[in-house]
Amino acid sequence: MGQIFSKPSRYRAPQLLLDKGIPCVIWGEDALAHYGVPTGRFDLFLLVHDPTQAAECLTAAGFLVGSNDRYKYLPQLHEGVPRFIDPTYSSPRLLDY
Repeated sequence: MGQIFSKPSRYRAPQLLLDKGIPCVIWGEDALAHYGVPTGRFDLFLLVHDPTQAAECLTAAGFLVGSNDRYKYLPQLHEGVPRFIDPTYSSPRLLDY
């Protein structure tokens, strides 16, 4: 019998948002992988209608505000885009909204 791991899911943030009634959509590498496109998964990208509401929900749940200069040459993915880190995930990744 395999070992059961209790580590939080990579998808804790979108599940938390949906549980609080905040609609969100996963996109980027995770969306490609869902449809069978071979790709690596790096940051988890979420689309939300109200970034302020989503940010308040995530910080209240213990997510940390982060930063990432990886996208600094792509203003649409860098300027004004809040980023969060899930400290409970075993391999912390930035969440980009």
